[in-house]
Amino acid sequence: MPLAAYRAYTVHVRNIAKQFGAAFAAWSEKERTELTRALWESGKFEEGAVAIPLYS
Repeated sequence: MPLAAYRAYTVHVRNIAKQFGAAFAAWSEKERTELTRALWESGKFEEGAVAIPLYS
């Protein structure tokens, strides 16, 4: 199955993760898990790439 992508630049994807990282850290573990799982399972490369640093 080919991976779908928005074709966004890596720098933009990293900036999204940085921009929302602090607010995301304040969420409950359940909320963080649900969001990162949804991002990962979206099938979009960039959404998975945002999920990894957020959950780390």
